[in-house]
Amino acid sequence: MLIKVFINRTERTLCVDEGAAVTEILEALGLEENEHLVLKNGSLIPLDEAVREGDVLEVMRVVTGG
Repeated sequence: MLIKVFINRTERTLCVDEGAAVTEILEALGLEENEHLVLKNGSLIPLDEAVREGDVLEVMRVVTGG
């Protein structure tokens, strides 16, 4: 199935297995799950949530400072 993923405002289209979890997608992209937040169709989701055909993910790096 195909999904759109935006990383740093750059759009990518990925082919993933039906019901793939967000953690699997981050791994496929070479991204650390503890360093990123993911929005699916505009809503923040847990990383174990599955995706469906046509979903749009936005991956944002967590930035901290003091």
